[in-house]
Amino acid sequence: MAVDTGSLITLSSTTLNANPSKTFDNVGFTATTGISGFNINLVGETTNAWRITNNYGNIGGEGFDIDGIDACGSIRFDNSACLLTEQTQVRWRADDGGEGAPDSEWFDQSFDFRTSVRVLNNDNQAYASTAVKVIVPYDSAMQSDFEDLRFTSDDGQTEVPFWLERFTASSEAQVWVRIPTLPASSQAVVYMYYGSTTAAIASNGPATFDVFDDYEDNNITEYSGDTGLFTTVTTPVYGGTYALRPSNTSGRTTNGIFRFDDSVAQGQIIRYMQYINTTAGSGDEPCTLFGVQSPGTTNQNYAVCLEQFGTDRISLAENVTDNDTSGTVLASSTVSYSTGWYEVEIDWRTNNSMLVSLYNSAGTLVASTTATDASYTSGGYGYTFWFQNGAWDSFTARPRVATAPDVFLGAKQSSGGANWISLQNSAGSAVPDDVVRLRVAIENGGLDVTGQQYRLEYAAKAAAPTCESVSSGSYATVPNQASCGSSPVCMQTSSFVSNGAVTTDLLRNTDGTFSAGEIVTSPSSETSGLSVDQDFYTELEYVLTPTVNATDAYCFRVTNAGTPLDFYAKIAELGLRFDPTFGSVSLNGGLPISLIPGTTTAVTVFGTVTDFNGFTDITNATATIYRSGAGAACTPDNNNCYIASTENSMCTFTDCAGNSCDLSCTVDVFFHADPTDADTYEGEEWLAFAEVEDFSTGYDFASAPGVELNTLRALAVDSLINYGSLAADSDTGSFNPTTTVTNLGNVPINIDIEGNDLTDGASSQISADNQKVATSTFTYSACVSCQQLSTSTPVTLGINLSKPSVITPPVETEVYWGIAVPFTASNAAHTGTNIFTPIGVN
Repeated sequence: MAVDTGSLITLSSTTLNANPSKTFDNVGFTATTGISGFNINLVGETTNAWRITNNYGNIGGEGFDIDGIDACGSIRFDNSACLLTEQTQVRWRADDGGEGAPDSEWFDQSFDFRTSVRVLNNDNQAYASTAVKVIVPYDSAMQSDFEDLRFTSDDGQTEVPFWLERFTASSEAQVWVRIPTLPASSQAVVYMYYGSTTAAIASNGPATFDVFDDYEDNNITEYSGDTGLFTTVTTPVYGGTYALRPSNTSGRTTNGIFRFDDSVAQGQIIRYMQYINTTAGSGDEPCTLFGVQSPGTTNQNYAVCLEQFGTDRISLAENVTDNDTSGTVLASSTVSYSTGWYEVEIDWRTNNSMLVSLYNSAGTLVASTTATDASYTSGGYGYTFWFQNGAWDSFTARPRVATAPDVFLGAKQSSGGANWISLQNSAGSAVPDDVVRLRVAIENGGLDVTGQQYRLEYAAKAAAPTCESVSSGSYATVPNQASCGSSPVCMQTSSFVSNGAVTTDLLRNTDGTFSAGEIVTSPSSETSGLSVDQDFYTELEYVLTPTVNATDAYCFRVTNAGTPLDFYAKIAELGLRFDPTFGSVSLNGGLPISLIPGTTTAVTVFGTVTDFNGFTDITNATATIYRSGAGAACTPDNNNCYIASTENSMCTFTDCAGNSCDLSCTVDVFFHADPTDADTYEGEEWLAFAEVEDFSTGYDFASAPGVELNTLRALAVDSLINYGSLAADSDTGSFNPTTTVTNLGNVPINIDIEGNDLTDGASSQISADNQKVATSTFTYSACVSCQQLSTSTPVTLGINLSKPSVITPPVETEVYWGIAVPFTASNAAHTGTNIFTPIGVN
C-alpha cells in the first residue's frame, strides 16, 4: 500500500456472509516505508468471520484491521484475542450401532480395541512415505510383551509395516510405523490394533525402513572387511536380544566392516543406537560409516565418530580407517558423555549437507554438528574403531522429512459402531422419522475453557448457498421429544447409545490432543459442563430425527448454552431423503407364460416407481423372476430363476417425469423352464420380486401376482429316412436307417408316429404298415419289439426323452427303421411321410 491511512482490502459484510467461515493462509499485508494504514476494512456488520493465518508484512495482524471490534471481530488473525473455540469437523451416521468404529472399518474382530495414531506433517511439503516413532503406553487389554500390536492405514483394514524396537513389559513400547503418505501441512492417520490373546508378533523392520539391521540374526555374514574384529553380543543391547560390538575391545580396525547389499543415500535420515561406556572405554574411538564406496578397503566413506580419546566429542569425518582423525574431520562438537545408550541421527540432504544430532537416553538433544560435502551421495554402511568398549544397535534409514512429525495417540476405540451415512464435512440425508446421529469436533486453539454446555441448534438452510452462510440469528435449540410439537427436527433417544456416554476420537483432520466428549440424546439437547484445554479438542455426538414437519434442508451448529462459538469452520447440513416406492407390479401382463420350442421367450416385469426427491434420484433396479418353490433369493438357473438388473441392461427406466418412472425388466426365458400347470410343480406358480434403489441408498421392493408357466411338449426330427435300394419282395433285414428325435419342450416325452403310404407318384404303393420302428437295432423279419406303422392309428414309441435342463448337450435319442417292399411294387423310387407327435410320459 502506498496511500497513507488507506486500506489494502475493503470488504463488504455481504461478501463475507456469502463466503462465511473462510480461512486464508500465508497472506502478506505491506505498506511502503513511512506510511501506515489498514489491512482489511469491513463495511457493515456481521456475526460471521474470516480467518487470516500465517500472515506477514508490516501491517499484518489484528492491530491493523477495521471490523468494529479490536480484540476479536469478523476479521481474525493469529494474534486476535479470541478464545478460538471452533466447530471444525462434522459427520453424519446412522443409528444402527454403538459409539465406536463401524465394523466395515475394523481390521480383524479377534482384536478387541484400536487407537488412532495421528501423524502431523509440520512441513508445507507432501511426503510419499516415511517411518515415525510411536511411544505406546501399555493398556491392560494388550499382551504384556506387546506382540498383539498391529497397524493399518487410515481405512482401518489395510496393514502397514511396523517394527517393535524395544519394550518394557506391561509398561511401554517403542514402535516405528511406516506411514504410507504424509500430506503437506496436514496429517496422516494410522490405526493401532490390540487386544488379541492369540496374535503372534508381526514386527518387521526391513519392511518398515529403507535400510535395516538390528543384528537379531546373530551374525555379521552380510559384512566384509575386518569381520574378525566384530561379533554379536547379548549385552549391552538396546532392543531385542543382540547388538554389535568389537570382539577385541582394545583392537583397531584397518578398514572396518561394511555392507553393500543395503545402501544409504542422500534424502534419508540415518538413525542408530550407540552404547557409550565411560568407565572401561574412556579412550574409545568408534565410528559409524555411511556412504561407503565399494570395495570398502579404499576407505572412501563418511563417518560419525563418538570420541572419548582426548576431548569428548562427536565428529563428522571423511575417509576414515579407524577414528575421526584417521580421515578428514569435516565438523565436530564437544560432548560430556555418560554411560548409556545414545541415539544418533544423520540428516543426509540432497543439497550435500549433513546434520548429525546426538540424543541421550532421555531423548534430549545433547550435541549436533553439520557439514557440507559433495564427495559421495550414496553407498554402503559399516563400522570402525580404535578401542571400543561400547556397542551398536538398531541401524536404520528412512525417507527424509524436513521437520519431525508430531504424533498424537487417540482414545481406546471398540468395534460395533454405527455406520457413516456421509463423508466427513459432507451433507447427510435422512427420511422423515428416521433416527440419525451427528458427530461434531470442537477444537480449542485459545485459552482453557471450562464448564462448556455444548447445545445443538438448527436453522433452515432456505436459499443460503451453504450452511455457513445462514445468519446466526436464524438458529434455534433442537427441542427434545416431549416438546417437539411442530418442529422439523427433534432430539431422539437411541437403543444403541445413552445420554452422557463418553465419546472417542473418530473424526479426521482434527488438531491437538483429544479430550473425551459426550453423546447427547433426548430429553437433553446439550452436554453437561465440559472442559477443553488449550490445544485440545473434543468430539460430541447428538441423536436426532427429522420429523414429518420437515420441508427443507437444515443446518446444525453447537453453541455454549446458546452463546455462539468463536468460529464455525464447518456447519453440518441434513437434507430430506425420500425412499423410492413401487406402485403395482405385473409379471407378463398377468397372463400365463407360453414358451416357444427350442428357443427363448421374452417375459417382462413392469411397474411404476416414485421418488419424491425427483426421478433423477432413482438409480438401480433388479427383478427376479422365479418359480415359487425356488424362492426369491434363488441363484440364476434357466429352469427356475432369472435375474434382470440395470447393471446387465435388462432393466430400464422409461417415461420418466416429475417424481416417477416406469420400470421394465425383461428376461429371455428358455424353452425348458419348469411348467407349473401340471406334473411335478403343479400347485406352484411363477412370481416376480422387484427391487429399486436411489442415490441415497433408499430402497423399496414389490412382488407381482403369480402366473402359470404352461407345459410345452415339442420335438425336432432330423432329415429323411433313407431305406436305400431294395428289390421287390425283399426287406431291409438288419439294416436300420435312423432318425434323431430331440426334446424341445419342458417336460419328458414319448412319441406317437403315424405313417402315410409310400408311392412312386403313379400307381405303385408300399403300404405304411410295411414300415417297422423300434428304439434299438433289429432284423426286420425277426423283430419282436418293433411297432408297425399305420395310416389310421398312431403307434406309441416309448423313447422316454427326459426334460431338458440345459441347452447343450441336447436331450435326444435315435429311432430305428425297417421296411419290406412287396412283390407288386415298381422299381421306381417311392416316398411318403411319417408324422411324429410328442406325448406325455405316464
